[in-house]
Amino acid sequence: MGRRDYRHREPKKPKKDAKKISPVTLIPTPIQVEVIGKRKKKREEVEGEEE
Repeated sequence: MGRRDYRHREPKKPKKDAKKISPVTLIPTPIQVEVIGKRKKKREEVEGEEE
């Protein structure tokens, strides 16, 4: 008798605990970024435009 042909079948899903990727490898070290805030209009200019 012949054996079953498994070549065209999908592989089984891995178990939940089989391969867990540690979060350290996923998150690289943060890069220092300089944050530039938006500049607000001066009070004098805003009041002058309303009149």
